[in-house]
Amino acid sequence: MSMRNESTGSKAIVLMFCVLLIMGSVSVFLVFEAMNAKNPDPYMTVREYVFEGEMYGEACTGDGTISNKPENNNYHLYSLDYTLRTSDREETYQFGILFGLDDRPDQSLYEYVGTITIEDKELSVWKGDKSGMVYTMYIGDRCAVEKLLIESDNHYAEGHLKG
Repeated sequence: MSMRNESTGSKAIVLMFCVLLIMGSVSVFLVFEAMNAKNPDPYMTVREYVFEGEMYGEACTGDGTISNKPENNNYHLYSLDYTLRTSDREETYQFGILFGLDDRPDQSLYEYVGTITIEDKELSVWKGDKSGMVYTMYIGDRCAVEKLLIESDNHYAEGHLKG
């Protein structure tokens, strides 16, 4: 009978240990999440834009986002997804922006134009193209695209951060 009591006592100790282990894991997870909420990763911030310009000779407006698409630790890949609208037409586009670990666009894919100061921020200016669309990007710290200019034979739109 004493063997059975020792076995029950051992099971209770193991069960209590498992409960404490689970509670500790959940606590660590909650603390980590709270720290991330207070200090979000600036590279993971989704930026929202509003666009104004012309499309096929008609005034257009639009909206879009740039978001990080993490692939590996050697570069930052961002996707610009946007829609331009006229009174009778809507077109959606996507453009990828590849940044190196130095927070500058990949020089083999984009052309460096120079720097410009807008509202006391020094921005580097880069150009890239895809399918006849030329994208001029005004880039600040940590891959932050502050302003966009999109041009083609049938499109001209300026994008600014929303808000």
